[in-house]
Amino acid sequence: MPSRARLFLSLAVVLPAAALPAQDSPAAHMPSDSFFYAELDPNALDAGIHQLDLVRLAEDPEFYDFLQPLFATLEADPARPVDSLLERVPVGEWLAGPAAVAIRGAHLWMQRPDGGETRIAVSPDDPLSARDLFDLGGLAAAHELDQRTLPPEELAARWDFDRLGCEFGIDGVAVLEPGPALRELVQAFLADPGDLAAAIHDIHDDDIDGRRVTHVSFEFERDGALASDLYADLNGPRWILATNLELFRAAVEPDPDDSLATDPAWLRVRERVAAGRTPFFVFSRDYGELSLLRGFLPPILAEAGDILGCGGTVGSGVALSLTEGGIRESIGVVLDGERRGLMRLLDAFPGGIDLAEAAPAGVAGLVSLKFDPALLHTRLLEVADEILPGTAASLRRLLADAAAEAGFDLEGRLLRAFGDEIAWVQFPPVGPVVPDWLLSIEVRDTAAARALVERLLADAVEHGAPIHTQPTEVEGAAAAWRIAIEEAPILPPTLALAEDRLVLAARADLAADALNRWGEDPGATVAASENWGRTLRGLTGGGADDVILLAYADLGAIAPPVLALTLGLIPPEFADAAAAPEPAAFGERLGGAAVALRSSPDGFSLDTFSPFGVLLPSFLALAASGEVHLPIEERPDEEEVVLAPWSEANTWNQEAWYSVRYAGAPAEQYARGLAAAKRAVELQPDNPWYLNTLGVALYRNGHYEEALATLTRSDELNHANGIGYDPAGDALFQAMCLWQLGRQEEARQRLAECEDLVGPDSDEETLTFWEEAKGLIQAD
Repeated sequence: MPSRARLFLSLAVVLPAAALPAQDSPAAHMPSDSFFYAELDPNALDAGIHQLDLVRLAEDPEFYDFLQPLFATLEADPARPVDSLLERVPVGEWLAGPAAVAIRGAHLWMQRPDGGETRIAVSPDDPLSARDLFDLGGLAAAHELDQRTLPPEELAARWDFDRLGCEFGIDGVAVLEPGPALRELVQAFLADPGDLAAAIHDIHDDDIDGRRVTHVSFEFERDGALASDLYADLNGPRWILATNLELFRAAVEPDPDDSLATDPAWLRVRERVAAGRTPFFVFSRDYGELSLLRGFLPPILAEAGDILGCGGTVGSGVALSLTEGGIRESIGVVLDGERRGLMRLLDAFPGGIDLAEAAPAGVAGLVSLKFDPALLHTRLLEVADEILPGTAASLRRLLADAAAEAGFDLEGRLLRAFGDEIAWVQFPPVGPVVPDWLLSIEVRDTAAARALVERLLADAVEHGAPIHTQPTEVEGAAAAWRIAIEEAPILPPTLALAEDRLVLAARADLAADALNRWGEDPGATVAASENWGRTLRGLTGGGADDVILLAYADLGAIAPPVLALTLGLIPPEFADAAAAPEPAAFGERLGGAAVALRSSPDGFSLDTFSPFGVLLPSFLALAASGEVHLPIEERPDEEEVVLAPWSEANTWNQEAWYSVRYAGAPAEQYARGLAAAKRAVELQPDNPWYLNTLGVALYRNGHYEEALATLTRSDELNHANGIGYDPAGDALFQAMCLWQLGRQEEARQRLAECEDLVGPDSDEETLTFWEEAKGLIQAD
């Protein structure tokens, strides 16, 4: 049903920025053996945010009213809320261009509880381990912690780092383009270090290779001196800082063949996680992470990195990118050679999302996993054998015997019964009914799949599961069952098995459509929809061949009130009404959101994409900040409508609506629908959506006088409620009731009023009712 409020969002296309030339990248100044690198580009962030067109979105009057609680909570300027929020963090005043830091090594010093001291140098050739951290504190203290021989207060005193002395230094390089505020702050610090004066031994300018360089010497006096230096070229538009003279010289005049920007590991990681405009990027080599992991594990698991497969990686990365129509976040790992350990399990997930080529356009969401059960079984046994040699054969026999006892040949047929794709399809809400859904599993061996399903259903009933199964018929299915779940507030779903697919659907006709008609029109599928295309381009660059797991939500198929309810902007007591309107212009232009796990021979990544970032973080922050709800205008002269949360009434209402909504059904079906509608209204007598269903049910059963009164009551409550709904849903059936009661002139007048309520944007149900009413009233 069309929403009363029309909310508009315009998302401009953000074209991918051209790759930054290696010689201009901050990484070009970094040592090639750096084990950590982080880069922030404020220009990419600013340009991307404004090209996402959030400013114009927020300035739309209706949309601003919709999100007014958000902007009020964040104290934004009502005239230009997004701009005013961005001005709170004037990044351009501090950074005029990209800023990056790389860490090549580190040094640590600590005075131990026994009076001695520990010094550790960390470098790419000698990374820090967890055991080193214990050594810093003193093994004696660690032993006492294990034995618990000291009172807590004495133990805490021994681990008082401030009292004992603990220092940390970094061996690294920083490159940045400062803004005026940062330049002013640094100049003020050099003139007067303030509270840090005690730690600064000297500040002076050196002439290094004809370049004026600020040299800052630090010296910490604490039971032994620890000195550190900082060399900084603070001249020109780009600053370069390093912790020793060797690194500084290498950063000022980098060797193009020996810099991080040309390092194969850095390039491979960046290529995997960065896309479009990339304001934020982090790179880490594997050895820093692995040494920490190994140090914390007992000897028997010292090779845990190899078991996990991390020992075969060259590095990992994290990136935030602004792409077409939204924000992408990516976490990726790049492998060094073949997969090892648990990473070998990824071989069992081939990638590619086939169901998107068949599922109808307009679905609210799609979750898909590509897998090969037989190969996954093999890889699991191989990994088990790597962890404990000799266990694979025993596990294979154990699993095969268990399957044989149940009457199945495990590796011969059972593991080959299903594959490659299992997918969940969620449909948008239509009126006050529970949304439809469907689970699809590809079938390779129909006979084996049927035997497995029948055995599982029989075992479930035999072991007291709260379900009842009944064989039924579904078009195109070799076998089908209706599954009733005791006391569950949903209609009994239908399980249907065809030659190539097993589906579990909310309704039998939905299962039949999936088996027989999905994909007939390639232009009317999820894969052909604009939102899917834009989301996939932002998420993966357009393809899904390497996607092994995908969770996709079409925000254009979700009514704005449902979205608002999900994000905490509508009080829960309005949940039923919030589910009714069809998507407005706001939702249609919002696009899609998705999460994907991608795998390829050189690594894998976890990517997310949405118009506002991961799970719409700005709205989630609002929902978590307190009780802020959509303001609802007070109407003291009208009756207050209180709608209960979704409950058992929805189940009855859903069953009733699908039984009575269309003309031409059998009388018995209409009678069942009327009984269900009465049960729903008994549970929630003032719910306008349920009253509308009851009015339609009464009309279909020939109770025209009672139907007219019920529909009139529904219309009154809908108007008083003030939350978006389709008034034609009541008015069209009122007109047909009036006609059936012999009040022809009133019927024609009511039908004429409906002309302004029905248009090309009306949903399929409303258009069907419009044609039915016109056919009845204008027939003579």
